[in-house]
Amino acid sequence: MNNRLIGTFISASFFILISAFDAAYNLEIEIFNFLILLNIFFLLLQHILNKKITFELFFISFIILFIFTKPIAGFLTGDSTRYLKIVLFNSIDFDASRTKLILSIYVLIAHIATFIGMAFDNSRQSKISNHENTIFNAGSIGLVNNIILITVFIIFIPIQISFVIFIFENGYLALFNSDEFWGLSMRDLLTRTLYVCIPIRFILEINSNESTSKTLITILTIFIISELLTGQRGHAVLLLVAMYIYYYLKTNEEIALTRLFFYGFLSLSVIFFIDIVRSSEVSGSFLITALEGFGNPLNTHQIGFYFENELRDLQNSYYSLYGINDYVDRVLNPALNEVYLTRSSELLEISSYLGHKLTYLINYNSWLGGYGTASSFLLELYLDFGLPVSIIVLSLLIVCFKFLENFVRNNSSILMSLIFITFIQYLLFIPRGSISNFFPTLIFTLFVFLSIAISSLILQKLKNLLNKTYT
Repeated sequence: MNNRLIGTFISASFFILISAFDAAYNLEIEIFNFLILLNIFFLLLQHILNKKITFELFFISFIILFIFTKPIAGFLTGDSTRYLKIVLFNSIDFDASRTKLILSIYVLIAHIATFIGMAFDNSRQSKISNHENTIFNAGSIGLVNNIILITVFIIFIPIQISFVIFIFENGYLALFNSDEFWGLSMRDLLTRTLYVCIPIRFILEINSNESTSKTLITILTIFIISELLTGQRGHAVLLLVAMYIYYYLKTNEEIALTRLFFYGFLSLSVIFFIDIVRSSEVSGSFLITALEGFGNPLNTHQIGFYFENELRDLQNSYYSLYGINDYVDRVLNPALNEVYLTRSSELLEISSYLGHKLTYLINYNSWLGGYGTASSFLLELYLDFGLPVSIIVLSLLIVCFKFLENFVRNNSSILMSLIFITFIQYLLFIPRGSISNFFPTLIFTLFVFLSIAISSLILQKLKNLLNKTYT
């Protein structure tokens, strides 16, 4: 632990020196890029040498994957335009000083997350009794969940196969204008249910056996592959990562470095393969193509800074709360559901999703065709409240998450474990997604869990009644 603390302080000191030298001498972008890459990889190395699967390890890894892979491509090729030129649906030369700022912000956040993680690792929390487990029987919850899981999965498979064929025939962009698919609503409901029932089964098995059954592994494998075939790599990969972190949180096992690197390489290879399937275009080096593809979220941030004034003019609500705003609008006015299914000027006007506004400003026709830049929670916060508040809010979110993580580590609450697995996916996706989407997901997750829990309670009461009757 001491070595990790010393290493992190060295990394933080190096970051301060880089920032100070850049402020004093305005370092060339190539020199700054090289130094900042050294810094964040040195910080990542501290987590790797810890031989523990932690939130911070994956948080920094995702920051590197989404923000620093274009600079890595630029360093390897000696071409700074790879991270200074915006190439999403248009060509814009971007200011080097703003690119430095974006990279520096994420290195700062990576250090903050590391220090917060170490502070919580040093704190001790006593076990808390779980009133949930005295009300709901884990065995009954498992039985009801298994029935729902198997039933939904059986119905899901043929619909998913049809959807995969639909995507292959109409292209990946059909995902964003897929109202023509006959089973869209049913597939959406089944998929969201599986994203809840699979983790519940996983939680129950880990809490009781610290291992997973072959049945669950089979269902999970088929489900993940089918999701990847539709191009939904983000949700599928994040679910696996969240479950992976949960497993090591509960078992507290160390992991061999060779296995860690193998899993990382395998995951990146699968994601890159999905990129090839989606784009059907690979030019030049596979490695450079992969790095530039992963690093498109850097362009999203650059576009946000480039069109900062225009984005504030287009703003109809807080960007950082769009997931909540859009969800409430659709609940209060169901007629809007059809508007949200397709790209149109009406959607642009009513939605507070930053990704829509960004793509509109770059290339309106591309946006209508289904293309998009995605978003970033940090960028949303920046446009809403400014940079200092953005960093404070992100830091507080990480602190709140670490409280949740400590509780889950020391207790066997199914509900809190489920919230942990759900929330961590959005937190890891901060560089290219919005945390506000967690709100509607949480509502659905709670609905499914409470339905299972109440059904299990009724089942338990019936069993007790039958036992009394025949004894």
